[in-house]
Amino acid sequence: MGEVGTMLRVSHSTEWWQVSLAVIAAALIATACQATGMGWIPSASLTDPSAKASFGFVYDDATQTFSGSYHDHALGVDFKGTGVLKAGPPPAGVSAKGGCLFGDPDYESQNAARPGSGSLSLTVCDLDGFGGVDFILINVTSGPYMDYFNSGVPSGNITVTSR
Repeated sequence: MGEVGTMLRVSHSTEWWQVSLAVIAAALIATACQATGMGWIPSASLTDPSAKASFGFVYDDATQTFSGSYHDHALGVDFKGTGVLKAGPPPAGVSAKGGCLFGDPDYESQNAARPGSGSLSLTVCDLDGFGGVDFILINVTSGPYMDYFNSGVPSGNITVTSR
């Protein structure tokens, strides 16, 4: 199972303000929480700018478990991930809504042409706690999709709620 980690890179589709908001939100990481998300971001494909990458995930602090799926249709990236994220008390002053989760969950390829498993670094942020600006970052560090990277502001919703 994956361990908690941090990573932030800028892709061709990530603007400076998105990175700035993600860094600020990561500094206020919400732990002892639950999180869900579903939607799409632009594909990491450089040849098909209209392509989409879809995702869905659930995180439960009670069991410290994460599960999710990700599909970049233009590039044939298709995996399901699971992992354990370590949690602790939220920092003083953190709102009960909003925040970020990050970690290194394991994944299993769902593409028969690229079988196998690996690890990835994942950051998901609910930047305002009200269904507004969100952010997702995926960096595959091993396995059949090693070196795949994508990030962006999703069409959809990421919700992080502290308890």
